[in-house]
Amino acid sequence: MRRLFSAALVVLVLASLLAPGRVLAFGKNKIAYQNFDWRIYKSPHFDVYYYPEEEALLQEVVSDAESQYLRLSQLLDHEIKFRIPLIYYKTHVEFEQTNTLLEFIPEFVGAFALPIENRMVLPMDAPPDKKYSLIGHELTHIFEYSILYQESLSRAFRSNVPDWIMEGLASHLGRDEDNFDKMIIRDAVVNGLIPPISRLQTLNFLTYRYGQAAFDFIEEHYGSEGIRNLLWEFRKSLLANNIAKPIKDAFGLEANEFDRQFKKFLQKKYLPALLDKKEAEDYGKEVAAKNRRPDYEHEYITFSPALSPSGELIAAMTTRYEDIDVVIISAKDGKVFRNLTKGFTNQFEYPVYGAFQGKKDLTWSPEGDRVAFFARREDERALLIYDAVRGGLEKMISIPSVDDELSPAWSPDGKTIAFEGNAGGQVDLFAYDLDSGEVRNLTQDEYYDGNPAWSPDGTQILYNRRINSSEKIFMVDAHDPSRKVQLTFGDSSDIQPSFSRDGKKVWYSSDANGGIFNLYSIDLQAGEIRRQTDILGGVFTPLELPDENGKGPWSTPITAADASACSAPPRENPSRSSGRRSRRASPPRSSRSRRRCSSASTTTRRRRTTN
Repeated sequence: MRRLFSAALVVLVLASLLAPGRVLAFGKNKIAYQNFDWRIYKSPHFDVYYYPEEEALLQEVVSDAESQYLRLSQLLDHEIKFRIPLIYYKTHVEFEQTNTLLEFIPEFVGAFALPIENRMVLPMDAPPDKKYSLIGHELTHIFEYSILYQESLSRAFRSNVPDWIMEGLASHLGRDEDNFDKMIIRDAVVNGLIPPISRLQTLNFLTYRYGQAAFDFIEEHYGSEGIRNLLWEFRKSLLANNIAKPIKDAFGLEANEFDRQFKKFLQKKYLPALLDKKEAEDYGKEVAAKNRRPDYEHEYITFSPALSPSGELIAAMTTRYEDIDVVIISAKDGKVFRNLTKGFTNQFEYPVYGAFQGKKDLTWSPEGDRVAFFARREDERALLIYDAVRGGLEKMISIPSVDDELSPAWSPDGKTIAFEGNAGGQVDLFAYDLDSGEVRNLTQDEYYDGNPAWSPDGTQILYNRRINSSEKIFMVDAHDPSRKVQLTFGDSSDIQPSFSRDGKKVWYSSDANGGIFNLYSIDLQAGEIRRQTDILGGVFTPLELPDENGKGPWSTPITAADASACSAPPRENPSRSSGRRSRRASPPRSSRSRRRCSSASTTTRRRRTTN
């Protein structure tokens, strides 16, 4: 019965670990803040629904959709006999107001496809390469509905297709896996967390990753024909809900043997790195330990750390107290000093985080007495400023001219907070003047910009610019958007840059070495780039600590590392569904394309460096 309304929803990073009680926010009212003047554009295979404010995106959306259709129809050797409704929105906030799905849609739902009417509904506020993958992911679901259900609502009602097939194939053919995703499954494999794929039923983040890996395995061993054979054989036994028979008929393997070969495939792919790489503990100590209780219900993580100017405190986000909270902890031992967002409030809904997209979420005032971050409130993200010493919300700032605000960065003089945001469909860096309330665009270009970080003297701002599918580091004059300098080059993603305290170096995280994020530095005078760590998990959010005696030379940054909290083995109990409501009748099924699960323990690394 669950397949009738089983949508393909794109879930954010922590659908199974972060805010388990909020996964679909059941019981909340769905509010429409805007009226949309819908138009229809008919392309060869799609009826594209849009409104005038987003018409500039129309040709790009149509081109991407038709291109993906051609590619997928050739790979699957299948033509869809019906026209596909494609409904797109300019921003995620507008997407959340859709009436094509009656459920309340929280921020972590990135897009969805519905077998009823075979609709695709998507926001278009991601970078171009991500939008292309997002369309491919959701369109794969439409092909799955066409092949398996054969335009029969009865078959959709009565079937129970394993999530690893539906979501794994969509991720595999959508080509949406990146090095964040690979970090998670690599960590899971290294820790021996490989479930029998043929019996995997639970839907959580690792279902997507294991599912994609299973289709990677199928394509490597049997080619695209193997994928087609599995779908056609599964269609024959769709209503029997028996995966063992189609595996046997498609590949000539018993289900247990398929599982064994799949496990061997993953071990061969990821275990060699275990011998070559180090662990986070080889570089420092863990100061914000994750809960290691065997009871999954009580596991929590601490992530997105931001170091105070004195180096004594860390602001971080945590799931320790059921919902996502912002806490102040000791940089020495991880002891919680204060939970800034404890308890219930009607002032905002939840803190906004982008850590698992490589973003920074928290920022300290230069005096070290306040912490700022963005939080969801009604149809916007508000900038919240908390007293880090005594607790309490000091200011809640609305920025109506910008959407999707993220990655706040407090200026050294304390007068301005820089951030990334979407204005009119373009993602740039902006600066908010805390005294006047003025908002100005810091980058003013057509690129997708993010992750601002101020120089110690406040004259320059480091940031990320997305070029093709890579993040590169740029520097812009804080008062002149035309004066930009590119600092990193190549195909790697170089994220979360920050200045050294003397302004002579830049610290950042990069996947330049084998696709694994590690700590790097650039000497701004000599142009020399050095890799500082070589760990198996990942290193993120580098910030430089002052030396223990408060004088130079400086010691190296604190980092967030490790993906292990996401590697809890997906369980085979479909009733729990990773914190989601049991999918028995109508809730949509989830599909991930752009955000992911990860965890971050906070590691303090103190190794003296010379300048």
